[in-house]
Amino acid sequence: MCKLTYRVARIVLTIAIFGLLISVDGAQGKPDKRKSQAVYQQGQAADQAGKPDEAIAAYTEALEADGGNSAALRARGKDYFAAGNHDKALADFEAAIRVQPGDAQAYFARGQFFSDTGQPERAAQDFTTAIGLKLERTEVYNARGSAYIATRHYDKAIEDFTQSIKLRLDNPEPYKGRGVALSAQGKYRDAIEDFDAAISRRANYEEALVERALAYTGIGDFEHSDQDLTAALKLNVDDVRAWRVRGAVRERLGRDPDAIADYTEAIKRDSKDARTFLARGAVYARLQKYQESLDDRDQAVKLAPNSAEAYVARGSSYHFLGQHDKGIADRTTAITLDPASALAWTARGNAYFLLNRYPEAVNDLQQAIRLDPGNRQVQELLDLAQAKVQEASASAIVKPVPADTIAVTLPGAASPPPVPETKPALPLAPPAEVKADVKIEVKEEVKPASKAEVKPVPKPATPPAEKPEPKAEVKSAQPKPPEGPPKTARPVTPPAAPAVGDTAVTVYRRGFALLQDDHLPEAVEQLSAALKMDPSMSLAYNARGYARYRLKQYPEAVADYDRAILLNPAYANAYQNRSFARRMTGDAAGADADTAKAKELASKAAK
Repeated sequence: MCKLTYRVARIVLTIAIFGLLISVDGAQGKPDKRKSQAVYQQGQAADQAGKPDEAIAAYTEALEADGGNSAALRARGKDYFAAGNHDKALADFEAAIRVQPGDAQAYFARGQFFSDTGQPERAAQDFTTAIGLKLERTEVYNARGSAYIATRHYDKAIEDFTQSIKLRLDNPEPYKGRGVALSAQGKYRDAIEDFDAAISRRANYEEALVERALAYTGIGDFEHSDQDLTAALKLNVDDVRAWRVRGAVRERLGRDPDAIADYTEAIKRDSKDARTFLARGAVYARLQKYQESLDDRDQAVKLAPNSAEAYVARGSSYHFLGQHDKGIADRTTAITLDPASALAWTARGNAYFLLNRYPEAVNDLQQAIRLDPGNRQVQELLDLAQAKVQEASASAIVKPVPADTIAVTLPGAASPPPVPETKPALPLAPPAEVKADVKIEVKEEVKPASKAEVKPVPKPATPPAEKPEPKAEVKSAQPKPPEGPPKTARPVTPPAAPAVGDTAVTVYRRGFALLQDDHLPEAVEQLSAALKMDPSMSLAYNARGYARYRLKQYPEAVADYDRAILLNPAYANAYQNRSFARRMTGDAAGADADTAKAKELASKAAK
């Protein structure tokens, strides 16, 4: 009896507990929509007052009252995202879609999350769903248009921004967005019209000014681009992109010191961007500030250790400073990092050519041509390298090549004792053994696919037959400038300024032709323009030095020959030319040393 009573008591207790649980669950399962909405509005007020923590607490309370409050989930998700808590934000957006699958706003909110976290494909899908659920608003089309730009679907982006404009004509955003898409397609003038429309609707639209500046660069209007970027920086002095782009624009305008100042400002605001260090390093190289250039490119390698482009650029600085082993090592690293980089193969091939290692140059340049078959400049350098290999092979048939014929005399190496000069020659054109020059330059985003360039050396022109070799006087006398037979005077056509599409090689050739016709000031002008485009062209320094020698500008001529020899330590003709210029400045000992060095190099080349 007692046992039975105990069992009944247990049953009654279990039923009571079960009933209590049912009542609790029943209470939880019945949402209090009125309370939830009231607390949600409190959260909205807190957000407007700039109190996100209070807002999150209110939204949480609203969801406790009604777990199906999609608006509260969306609002709390946005606050979580703003606070940097992406996991909780995404969980709220997905919960909002789950509790109300037909809520277009929930899809729009999640799409914005995907867009802001670098997932444009998923963003475009959510925006499409929102539009399908009849959320046809200008901001939705703008958002999907931006996602299409990020995924390179420019035609779709243009359609979306056009639809957005139809929905709201006074909104500047879709004009700016459509302009960006048009620029990406190379339709720069149409893009500028859209940017004009955006700026006319919002006078201080800083982003549109930057985008219009980029479009101006697409049509070569760097002056207007510079004006837009300056205006943009007045509106937002911390716009790193504007500083970086204006630096590149000022490079194109020939304002290299200003470009360096702009890149420096960009680096102050973002010291982790390897591209800006590469860009500033390229300008330093053009200004012949090779140590500063190396410092910047070294920093770029540290910031982007897997960038083949950074190693190619740093290798260029090493070559400029005469550290050829390090230069070759950097180019080799670049090839290892990116075996499909035509730039890396070209750069190392160019360096091998500079160092007289012609078979290795041929191998690298052939690989570069396989990767970039249409590169005419690389093909020209390959032809030169192959010709050198053939010359060496022909010489070997008569006499074996000594083991040290590929040695390179580097700057600072001891020179042999001076040898008296008997009959010096000052040829107008560089001799056949002139070496190629190395130039690596990293370009900014003004030119899409900011890329480095390797500029090959043109084939030397043949001097006119009537040009005699200059004769030297006895050692104590000053040599006379070269004198040739009388010529039929030809009118001088003012040399053209470098045009769009001109390379340093084409401008050099114009200067050299003027030099052959004895139009010396005009030749100096063109050769200087070539050197501004490619400060590593030893041929141009040698040619300009000769023109300045003929103009009796002897110190300037010496400086040009110095640079030619620094870039190409085996440049026998430059040593010979410098000996004449040095003698005219009274440096007889230096002239004798240069003559001896020229003979030493010529003797090696003849073996």
